Amino acid sequence: NKFFLVGLAGEGDGDFMVYDGKEGGKYPMIERAYGNPGVNFNGKLVYAAQKEDGNYLLNITGEKSKEYGGVGEIKIINDKLTYVTMDKGKQKVVYDGKEGKEYSKVANIMDIGGKLVYWAKDDSGEFVVYGGIEQKHYPEIDWLRMGVVANKLVYVVSEKDEKNDLFSQKEFIVREK
Repeated sequence: NKFFLVGLAGEGDGDFMVYDGKEGGKYPMIERAYGNPGVNFNGKLVYAAQKEDGNYLLNITGEKSKEYGGVGEIKIINDKLTYVTMDKGKQKVVYDGKEGKEYSKVANIMDIGGKLVYWAKDDSGEFVVYGGIEQKHYPEIDWLRMGVVANKLVYVVSEKDEKNDLFSQKEFIVREK
């Protein structure tokens, strides 16, 4: 693996990336969500940048993606560029250049055994999308407590306890068989 020096530099009222000692294009803001402002994809720097009009795009070492209202998590899943986009109150995952289904919210994209996995929410509840297939819908899944144990997905589900008050919940762990 080749090491790349990546840094943000502010000059006036904008940001630009310094990549392998070279300055990139200037934007009002380089997205800093989830810690690292960029990822290495096939030897190219990938990062989200906000344009003057407020829209976001993915910059892949000079190549620019379609514009979105926002770009969130950026990861490499199964050697494919994967990221979350936001537009008009909806979110979706773009995986290997293909846009997925729109949801109210999407979070916690991960790779389990070469499959794309993430948490999603829509009007019917919260659920996990595993390898492109929506799993069982629940009232609430704690996406912050999703993880992998022995290469299997594990997550915590909360359901209302009808015998008590509306705010009581019982939690249980869901895992793959």
